[in-house]
Amino acid sequence: MNTVVKIPDIGIEDAEVTEILVKIEDKIKKEQALITVEGDKASMQIPSPISGILKKIMVKIGDKVSTNQEIMFFEKTDKNDKFIAKKMLKKVEKKLLDSKHEEFKKIYASELGILNRAEIIRVSIHEENNIKINSPILIIQDCKGTRKILSTISGIVKNVQIKAGDHVDPDTLLYDIYVSKIFEKKPKNLLKTIIQNNQIYASPLIRRIALKYNINLSHIHGSGRKGRILPTDLEKYINIYENNQLSQNTKNVQSFSEDSQYEVYGKIEIQELTKIKKVSGKNLSKNWKNIPHVTQFDQADIHELEIFRKNQNIILQKKNKIKITILSFVIKAVIATLKEYPQFNSSLSQDQKKIFLKKYFNIGIAVNTEQGLMVPIIFNADSKGILEISQEISNIAKKARSGILSNKDMKGGCFTISNLGGIGGKEFTPIINAPEVAILGISQASIQAIWNGDTFVPKLMLPLSLSYDHRVIDGVEGAKFINFFKNLISDIRLLIL
Repeated sequence: MNTVVKIPDIGIEDAEVTEILVKIEDKIKKEQALITVEGDKASMQIPSPISGILKKIMVKIGDKVSTNQEIMFFEKTDKNDKFIAKKMLKKVEKKLLDSKHEEFKKIYASELGILNRAEIIRVSIHEENNIKINSPILIIQDCKGTRKILSTISGIVKNVQIKAGDHVDPDTLLYDIYVSKIFEKKPKNLLKTIIQNNQIYASPLIRRIALKYNINLSHIHGSGRKGRILPTDLEKYINIYENNQLSQNTKNVQSFSEDSQYEVYGKIEIQELTKIKKVSGKNLSKNWKNIPHVTQFDQADIHELEIFRKNQNIILQKKNKIKITILSFVIKAVIATLKEYPQFNSSLSQDQKKIFLKKYFNIGIAVNTEQGLMVPIIFNADSKGILEISQEISNIAKKARSGILSNKDMKGGCFTISNLGGIGGKEFTPIINAPEVAILGISQASIQAIWNGDTFVPKLMLPLSLSYDHRVIDGVEGAKFINFFKNLISDIRLLIL
């Protein structure tokens, strides 16, 4: 027998259909929700007045419906038919009931993924320890190496049977555990669960099951329209709990804990890298892998420059002006050299078939901070004098170390200078700051005996390390660049020519 389903008197005129909860050929149970409608102040689901097979849907989302309007056409079925939703929800509740564990569970080596004879290096648990899933249990050594074994369940440890130095097989009993229930019928956070679940889009039956077994519906991803939680979603969530133990066992077998290879020799401390070091480390690694670096080393005579700089600083100190640093002169000399060899002031296209020559000179300065390495930019450095550059170096260094640099301060560079002169060392290999194609490293200057053609004379020599992208710059060009720079920094009068 065929039956037409109509909108009952719900007290709302011209309600809008916001969701259709069934599809054609579905087996529908009496009182099963068919559609969701919304009025000005309320939203509700329209239940089916009969059981049957849905043959036709006469409305669509967005339609306006009113009392007695026909919405669906059913083929009536026998009352004893097993409907999909009922079966599914019964299956879900059975899984929940079956999820109860014995109070005490014996933990064997094989359950923790120890599938070969192994030596216990360290036992990290003790009697009455309250452990959680993924808590470290043991460090073992077997044919696959040294690795950390993690707990697969939560609970209180009882009757520990092993100690460091013991050898265990897969069938060795390790300890007992009083197992925490996955779901508690009387949760401590009952009110919180109720509030959270009421904010989730799910049927009343699913809400009742969730409340009964303290399932937080906010942890379940609904696959229905607008994120509605369906019976299949609830079943999937329960399956995750059921498979969690097997999954953790597999991890214990397959994954070797990196820290366990150090813990076997003694205590260690794990320290998280700062956010800046994580970001800069990732970029440095990518640049080192993707750019064919060539680094040339040389030294520049800055003996006369240093005498001039110190004399100027004495004068500037009397005027309460900022001191000049060697780095300020290096920047001016680099700019002049970039103008002579413009391919160093470029970026390589993504297809590696052309370069973009830049007509501006924004120089990046590597600054070491407590959080990690940062590279703020001196913009349009070619238009600034030595004093102005010195002041700007001081300002951006303070901003970097105070953690107030913005992304804008660190983007748009053409060429980077990494200055380790104040720390020490002779040479190093600076990593190119892509998309730039070159970087100059400066180490600590030192007095050296230099042959002038007649005799050895003491000179203050500045170590230089020039790294460049070999796809853009040849070795000959690199040598010419560093020689040109050396001549300029050795006699700063050349900068005004």
